[in-house]
Amino acid sequence: MSKRPTRDAFRWSTGWSMSARSGLDEKTFILTRLAALAAMDAPAISYLTHVDPAVKADLTAEQLQDVLVAIALAEAMAQAEAPSRSKP
Repeated sequence: MSKRPTRDAFRWSTGWSMSARSGLDEKTFILTRLAALAAMDAPAISYLTHVDPAVKADLTAEQLQDVLVAIALAEAMAQAEAPSRSKP
């Protein structure tokens, strides 16, 4: 077992071999990471690192866009519901 599991995981994930360790197929893994970036409001450069692996995995621009739209809709719904949750 590594003494630095976070660093090791980062090395795995930046090499895109983490998809094999996650149990997800490559396309699902990339789309999940893209969704996580959107949910975290990550900087634009973070998205760019996913373009090449997405193209290599045969994902289309429409598929990538669909994930971002789905996340945007979920975020909008959560924000719209947030004020009503704070009321007794």
